[in-house]
Amino acid sequence: MIECVYFNDYIRCYRDGSVERKLIRKQKGYEIGDWKKCELAPNKTTGYFEIHTIERKLIRVHRVIAYCFGILEQMENIKDVNNVDHINGVRTDNRVENLRQVTHQQNNWNQLNTKGYYWHKQWKTWKVRIMVNGKRLFLGNYDTEAEARAAYLRAKEIHHVI
Repeated sequence: MIECVYFNDYIRCYRDGSVERKLIRKQKGYEIGDWKKCELAPNKTTGYFEIHTIERKLIRVHRVIAYCFGILEQMENIKDVNNVDHINGVRTDNRVENLRQVTHQQNNWNQLNTKGYYWHKQWKTWKVRIMVNGKRLFLGNYDTEAEARAAYLRAKEIHHVI
């Protein structure tokens, strides 16, 4: 099994989701040309790990790893076919076995914080709905939030299968 793949001359990726950078400047304890593991911190807005390329372009680590290990055919965003999904929903878990290529719609299905229901003031009930192929399906009205959540999760198991 291949453990390390070079993204380019300055960045290499590992199956465990870690990334190393080839130094172009001397740093404490390192020489020019040495490989140093990137100390990654999630972006405060998106929650994804990101690194700068030599050209100062910011790229997301999970996309680089997916490209290096053959999950993605191209690094560029191609509408509706080039999304990388974290299977377990954890944006910082960039292990190869946790990444898969999905459509934009499938990527949205894997969101963990989706409710799928809301309180309808006029009817005083919980209204449940789900999106399937760009169309909103009405699933019914429920007296309790727990019933509404259960109805949404049942429909999600049927309609949002990757």
